[in-house]
Amino acid sequence: MRNLFAVLIAVSLTLMVGTGVAAEVAQRPFAPVQNGPVQSAPEVQQWATDHLMVQLTVNGYERASLPNPGDKTAGAAAETGIASLDQAMKEMSVTGLRAAYPMVANKSMASDLGTNRWFIFDVANGADIEAVASRLTSDPNVVVAHPDWIAFPAAIPNDPLHSGHWGHNNTSQLGSGGSHSGPGIGTVGFDANAHAAWNSPLGYGDANVVIAILDSGVDAGHPDLVQVAGYDFGDSDNNPTDDSSDPGHGTACAGVAAATANNALGVAGVSGASKIMPLKVSNSAGSLFFSAIDNALYFAADNGAHIASMSFGAATTSIPSTNAALTYAYNQGVTLLAATGNENASTISYPAIYNRVIAVGAASPCGDRKRSSSSSAQVNPGIN
Repeated sequence: MRNLFAVLIAVSLTLMVGTGVAAEVAQRPFAPVQNGPVQSAPEVQQWATDHLMVQLTVNGYERASLPNPGDKTAGAAAETGIASLDQAMKEMSVTGLRAAYPMVANKSMASDLGTNRWFIFDVANGADIEAVASRLTSDPNVVVAHPDWIAFPAAIPNDPLHSGHWGHNNTSQLGSGGSHSGPGIGTVGFDANAHAAWNSPLGYGDANVVIAILDSGVDAGHPDLVQVAGYDFGDSDNNPTDDSSDPGHGTACAGVAAATANNALGVAGVSGASKIMPLKVSNSAGSLFFSAIDNALYFAADNGAHIASMSFGAATTSIPSTNAALTYAYNQGVTLLAATGNENASTISYPAIYNRVIAVGAASPCGDRKRSSSSSAQVNPGIN
């Protein structure tokens, strides 16, 4: 419990409080938080434009001729062999389909969740994804079809030294240097009581605890992080280092959770004796598709992760394919934590809103609702 609490606090310090989910529209304003606060941001897509997620019914799956989830060399298929579904695919410019997830360890649970019946349907560029999803869902062989949503990273701190990390030990130390000026800022004692926890018999945490960081990746060979084997699900390779076009977010989250403590180097993670499992879900362009996140959740559950940190969210309340992955990981004993969101809306982001996930937000050093910047001229879109 001490380690779970420690990581909960660690993740909470990385996230900004959000209070809602926007309407499900194709675009939203977004600027990467690691680049600093801005006054405006470009509109970006909320989901993939060249593919979508489709789950077949049990009967449809048994009737179809499809790529085997356990065969990574199977590639894509041009059709299903089911006349009505193939006709719908033709009408909606679907160009092929492929298994969405590999075979997972718990076959019984996978069968209950229908993991092997999820497929990625590729479509011609420019297709109306919502229209394609609606048409495919209407086929009796399909349980549901939906867009492959994009996750958006939540805000992160940038504390270079432990003495400045008020979340561990708030002494009202903010107020000199950096973007802050003037007298001390912060409520003394409003913190995680990390020092008291570290002075307990468990010290800096349990070295056997593995924290999966689902994010932009983690710097390979980082001197302040102990890492176990991970994977890059964004680009489908064995190198989960933090090297996309928008790097830094995952490494920072890993450091907040488990930067090695008491080693005279860098910062001290709140569970600084634990290990990091880097699971990169960002592709080389910096996009985080939920199909990659789902695969990372299955990997974490089957490869010894105790905790999964998801410092991102989407402006929706449910994604059926990800619900199954979250449920699988939860039932395998993984503690799931996710960002409440940065949207300043009335409902927290997904997957934090899912009932098997611990939703985590953050507060200012004074115990107030968190904002993106102390300057009113530097507020990311939709954030107060």
